[in-house]
Amino acid sequence: MNTSLSTKFIEIQGVEQTFRTAKGLFPALRDIDLTIAKGEFVCFLGPSGCGKSTLLKSINRMVDINGGRVIVAGRNVNDYQPELLRRQIGYCIQGVGLFPHLSVQDNIAIVPRLLKWKENDIRERTLRLMAISELPPAYLDKYPHELSGGEAQRVGVCRALAADPPILLMDEPFGAVDPLTREKLQAAFNNIQKELRKTVVFVTHDVEEAIILGDRIAVMNQGEVLLCATPGAMTDSLLKSVYTRGGGLLHSLRMQSRLFAGIFALVFTISVGYFLAVLMDQKIRYEDTFRTIMLYPFALSVNA
Repeated sequence: MNTSLSTKFIEIQGVEQTFRTAKGLFPALRDIDLTIAKGEFVCFLGPSGCGKSTLLKSINRMVDINGGRVIVAGRNVNDYQPELLRRQIGYCIQGVGLFPHLSVQDNIAIVPRLLKWKENDIRERTLRLMAISELPPAYLDKYPHELSGGEAQRVGVCRALAADPPILLMDEPFGAVDPLTREKLQAAFNNIQKELRKTVVFVTHDVEEAIILGDRIAVMNQGEVLLCATPGAMTDSLLKSVYTRGGGLLHSLRMQSRLFAGIFALVFTISVGYFLAVLMDQKIRYEDTFRTIMLYPFALSVNA
């Protein structure tokens, strides 16, 4: 994590957003104030529908806000033409969104070509990003359907960083992959961030992911930022306060994380237990082999 941060880079000032629905007006964002420093990694953490993706999209004007303002590098984002603003801000989403008819190389090169980069510079940048992301050069000519989910997500990150934008917005980018691949992607992105030092805004509903990746975590619920602090500063008293204000928000998030961990642990335990049973079937009887099997996330205890 980057700890030496002081310069204001993204300023969210009194931001409000209301959507019209069949049931009337729905306040998606409620008077949000937040400052993000240059080079900082900030996670927006909260349940579905809390406004975290809407707040993220207000930074690159994918959503135009009803009230307040968003300032990037001292300039109001409304002063930019939306398409020009977005070319200067990397954007990475869940499900990747790679163009299926383009190779890995051409997918990564899209924005640099729009900005009229020289082809030699584009190739050099592409190879550097792929090396950092641990993708071999042989993948340059592959197509999206030839990639695994984790590989495709790494290509998506490379594409978002291709034009060397100072800001990277990431909307649950690792949410559609399995837990083991997700862990590898988190480690890979940590390495990318250590080298490139981008200002990153990252949306997630995973408490563990936010703690692993974020310099600070903005906990959101019902269109409000309930708490914004470093993972280390989230003391028991602060968490208790957020729990009370958020109507059980953190408990819900923890239970969601534990559910996914528990499902994975159950599959792992059954697989290991079956494998051991097959190995020992020829030597001793089952009833004398396993007296106790205790399930706990990512741990298997066998007492014989």
